Amino acid sequence: MQTQFTASQTVTIPINEQGAPIEEYLQDPRRIVNALTDPSQVKMLGPDRFRFGLRPLSFLSLEICPTADLKVWSPETGQVQIHAVRCWLEGAEHLNKHFSLTMEGHLKTRRSEKRVHVQGQANLMVKVDLPMPFSLTPKPIVEAAGNALLSGILSTIQRRLKQQLRSDYQAWAQQQYAVKTHS
Repeated sequence: MQTQFTASQTVTIPINEQGAPIEEYLQDPRRIVNALTDPSQVKMLGPDRFRFGLRPLSFLSLEICPTADLKVWSPETGQVQIHAVRCWLEGAEHLNKHFSLTMEGHLKTRRSEKRVHVQGQANLMVKVDLPMPFSLTPKPIVEAAGNALLSGILSTIQRRLKQQLRSDYQAWAQQQYAVKTHS
């Protein structure tokens, strides 16, 4: 039984600029990835490519470890795009032939009067052919569990992003200021 799960999350993060524009900070994909997740869960594959592995998740008595290769880039100043280019399930290789994940996200700055915000959105979609005995479970129950799992993942990432992006930006901005004053 092919089943589809979806989740979407938006975020708005107020930023107190500290001498260096937030737009410059957003140009560094490594900082964005480290703000999204625990750096121990990420491996850098290239200047704009990262391998991101979630901690093991339980879904209908299966334990899975979703892993994705992400492309993170800045198409223009003040914007970041995130796209999953490859995904698989560690520990559930038998499902990989019947599994696909689509992940798209973006962040961008918004300025109004004296306020600066980073706004973003992430969309996740998983399609999977569930094996027996899970395919015997009523589809609405499976879909509700899958959608809740994806929403939980995005909510965790959102909470971390709200905390880490602000604090990392402030540390980065102070470092930029120190470099400029000592030059």
